[in-house]
Amino acid sequence: MFGQAMNIFSVGFGLDPVILSWCIMLPRLVDGIVDPMIGHWSDNMHSKWGRRKPFLFVGAILGACFLSALWWASPTWPHAIQFLFLGIVGMCLYLCYGTYTMAWNAIGYELSDDYHERSRIQAVSGLFLAVMVLLNSWVYWLALRPTFGGVVWGMRWIGLIIAAMIVASALVVLMSTRERFTETNRTHVALIPALRATIRNRPFVILLLMKLFEVFGGRLTSGVLFFLSIYYVCRGDQDLGTRIAGIAATLGAIWSFAVLPFVKSVSVWIGKRGALIVGAGFNFAAALASPFLTTPEHPYWSLIPALVITPFLALSALIANAIVPDICDLDELQSGQRREGLFTSVMAFVSKIEISLAVMLVGYLVAWSGVDTGISLRWQEAASGHGGDKFAAGERAVFAFHDTAPASFETFTLRGNARSVELFVGDESPTKGFRSLGKLSMTADGTQSWKLPPATAKYFKIELSGEPSQGTFRVEEIGLFAISGGANLLTTAAGGQLVAAEPPTVVSHRLYWLVMIPGIIFTGLTLAMAILFPLRESSVREIHEKLERIRRSNELAGLPAASSPAPDTKIPAQT
Repeated sequence: MFGQAMNIFSVGFGLDPVILSWCIMLPRLVDGIVDPMIGHWSDNMHSKWGRRKPFLFVGAILGACFLSALWWASPTWPHAIQFLFLGIVGMCLYLCYGTYTMAWNAIGYELSDDYHERSRIQAVSGLFLAVMVLLNSWVYWLALRPTFGGVVWGMRWIGLIIAAMIVASALVVLMSTRERFTETNRTHVALIPALRATIRNRPFVILLLMKLFEVFGGRLTSGVLFFLSIYYVCRGDQDLGTRIAGIAATLGAIWSFAVLPFVKSVSVWIGKRGALIVGAGFNFAAALASPFLTTPEHPYWSLIPALVITPFLALSALIANAIVPDICDLDELQSGQRREGLFTSVMAFVSKIEISLAVMLVGYLVAWSGVDTGISLRWQEAASGHGGDKFAAGERAVFAFHDTAPASFETFTLRGNARSVELFVGDESPTKGFRSLGKLSMTADGTQSWKLPPATAKYFKIELSGEPSQGTFRVEEIGLFAISGGANLLTTAAGGQLVAAEPPTVVSHRLYWLVMIPGIIFTGLTLAMAILFPLRESSVREIHEKLERIRRSNELAGLPAASSPAPDTKIPAQT
C-alpha cells in the first residue's frame, strides 16, 4: 500500500512530487541498509520461539500501526511538516515491513528441499500476493468514492482496515507454521564475512542483476506511466485512469490465479531457468509493443499487455523466488551455514535501493516533463473565483453539470490575462466527442464576457490557446451562465464538477518517451541476465545429494544438520 503513496499524495492530496520522492526514497534506503543486519541476526538467533517468528510478530504489529498513521498527513500543512511527517512515519513503516518480509520469506524458503515442490510453495504464496495486488490496485479508486467524503478520509479508513488485515494474517502464520532449522548455525560467522560469501555466489549475483533491471526499470516506467495514463491516455480524466488501472490489475490477478496450479508443471517441463527466460522474453516483447498500444484514441488498448503477458510474468516471478532456496543450498554446501535470512535481506537491500532511486527519479522526471499535479485544483479554484497565475498555454479542462445531465448556456466569462481560449461542448464522455464553439480572444486584462450561440450539452471544455513558449497566464475566474442568467454553472454550488484537466501536448509527449525508452532498455537487460543464469536442475540435484550425505553424517555424529561444508563444493553449472 505504501507503493501507492507517490500517486495518492501527489494527485489525490496535491503534495509536491519532488518532496514526495524524497519522503518515499529515504525510508526505503534506510531500511535497505538495515535489512542485512536484521537478516543476519535472524539467521543466528536461538530462541524458544525459533529464528524467524519473533521478527515476524514484531514487524507485523508495529507495521500495522505505522501504516494506519501514514494517511493522516494533511494537504494544508507546510511543506517542511509534510516532509518530516511522511519521512519519519514512512521510515518506521519500512523498517517494520522489512523485518516482517524477511522472516516471512525465510520461513517459506525452509519449507521443502524438493526442487519442484519449492515452485509449488511459491505458487501458493503467489496466490495471496495476487489477492493483495488486486485489492491494492483499487485503493485509490475506492478512496475517491463519495461515501468517504474525499480522498483524504477515504485513505484513512482504508488504512485502518488494511492494518487489521496485516495483524490477522501474521497471527495465522505464527500459529500454523513450523521452522525446520532452529538448531543450525551454532558456529557464529560475523556479518561482513557472511555478506562477502553471498556476493561471491555467482548464481545469486546474476539473479540479483536480473531482479535489479526488472524492478528498477519496472518501477521507473510504471511511476511515470501513472501520470502518462491520466494526463495523456485518459486526457486528464482521473476516474477513467484509475478505472483502467484497476481493470488491468484485476485481469492480471485473474491470470495470476489461473497460472498458479501450473507453476510446478512448468518447473518440471522447462525448468526454472527456462521459465525465467520465457517470462523476461515476453516482457521485452510487451515493451516493444507499448508505443503502439499507448494512445488516447483507444485508452483501453493499454489493457492488452495485462491480457497477454501477465501469465508469463507471474510464472517467472514465482520461479525466481523458488530459485532462492536452491541458492541457499549451494551456500550451505560451501559454508555449512543456513542463511535464508541473509540472502533474503540482501535481495531486499538491492530491491529497496533500486526502488528508492526509481521513486526519486520519477519525481524529478515528472517535474522535468512539466506536469503540474496541481492542475485540477487550479481549475477548480478558477471556477469558484479564486484562481491563480500558473495556467499554461495548451491546458484543457472539462466540466460536467449538475448530476452529469445536459445544461443550456449562452454566456462565458473569464477574468485574467489569457490571450485566447477555445470552447468545446460534448455529450459522449469527458475525453472525446467534443465540437468547437469557437476561439475567443482577450482584448485586455481583466474580466471579459462573450455571448455564445445557445448550446445544450453534458460536458463543457476550455482550452487555453497559444504556444508553451508564451509562458504562464493568470486565470482568476471562469464562468458559464444559462440563457436565463442565474448562478455560474461551473461552481460546485450549482452542481458543476471538474471531470478532467489535461496539460499541454508537449508535456504529454515528454511523458510518453520517458516511459517507452527506459521500458525497452531495462526489459532487454533483464532478458540478457535470464539467459546468463547458470544454475540448472542437474546441478541443483547434485547439490542436494551432497547435502544429504553431510546431513546424515552430522545426524549420526549428533551435530546440527548444517554444521560444516562439503570437502568438494565445485558446481558444474558455475564453471
